[in-house]
Amino acid sequence: MIYGIIGLTNLSGESDSSIEQIDYIKEGNKYISKLKNQTDIIILLVNSERSSYNDLPTKFPDADMIFTSGSTMLTRPSMKQKDGGPFVFSSGREGRYLNQVQLSLPHSNKEIVNISYLESRIKYLNRRLDRYMDKFPGDTYVNAYADKPNILNIFKESKKEIERLNNRINQDNNILEFKNIPMGKSIVDESEMLNFVNRSILKRESLKNGKKL
Repeated sequence: MIYGIIGLTNLSGESDSSIEQIDYIKEGNKYISKLKNQTDIIILLVNSERSSYNDLPTKFPDADMIFTSGSTMLTRPSMKQKDGGPFVFSSGREGRYLNQVQLSLPHSNKEIVNISYLESRIKYLNRRLDRYMDKFPGDTYVNAYADKPNILNIFKESKKEIERLNNRINQDNNILEFKNIPMGKSIVDESEMLNFVNRSILKRESLKNGKKL
């Protein structure tokens, strides 16, 4: 598996005449075009304002996954995303969570299916139906709500949707699975990566001050 990773930002902070700011959408799509025939998966790392997130899949239609920073939004598995991608992920505030994405791509000519969303949707629908039956343990919903056609219709439509979602999961698909991993105090910094981050911060400060390292 070959991954193409592109970093983009439209949040450059303080203006600096020594740094050229280019349209990040135009540049991103230019590099996507260069990489898409050389890679299996294209990943964008985008530092932008929260208001741009909904538009990113349409701005970068040939990307597969987009990881964002620049806001406190946290993507959850239960959030619906664009069918087939690009899929957008945000890790929330202060690095408290790590977005973990697992891919299984047995088919080169099929779209990627977000299994985690489908499973979350099934859980939600089942919980909803279970709440209706909390007052009627051991009974069937048909008997419990025989005189309430609106609720019976909710059961009918929910069960139909659960069946549809399960059929989608059980198809022979390219699969994406997603979850958030809490970054607790027990997780120790990887020293090489920490050194890289610290050097990058120093480099940024030197550029702001017009110095060279």
